[in-house]
Amino acid sequence: MNIDRSSLPDCSEDDAWAMLKDASDDFDAADAREAINILAKANPNVTYLQVEKELRKRGLKIFLIGLKKEVAKAFTNVALDGAKDREFTLGIFKAPACPRPVLMPTWPKDAADNLARLENTGVPLERGVPICTNCGELGHVRKNCTQEQEGTDRVKIHCVLCEEDG
Repeated sequence: MNIDRSSLPDCSEDDAWAMLKDASDDFDAADAREAINILAKANPNVTYLQVEKELRKRGLKIFLIGLKKEVAKAFTNVALDGAKDREFTLGIFKAPACPRPVLMPTWPKDAADNLARLENTGVPLERGVPICTNCGELGHVRKNCTQEQEGTDRVKIHCVLCEEDG
């Protein structure tokens, strides 16, 4: 899957890392996400795992966490290089510990588990494939569905004055 990063500025890797430092200082997850994409534009081979390791090396207070989350059928987790169907969803946090009890079931058990997860992590993007509202499968729409159509009984219009249908 090609990721369109044409709207992002052309910057060097050093500039992208300076942006990540600024995002870390202010803890701005949106700025961090944008800086990571700018970094990926400057270096198309960079991975979330490499970014996380470099964040730790530089002592920045942004942590990339691979979360186990269900994504809607119309979406897929896409890695920085465009690889689809990644198992984990990227989360950006200001500490490595789980910040909320509700996230505990999705959180890695330790730092090593997180690094392993980051090898198979992406962000949810639309697949660009239709979903059938009849059978729920990907790749076609209701009018082209080969399965029995449910709920196709049309509502009959009944006149209250003359009591005839139509």
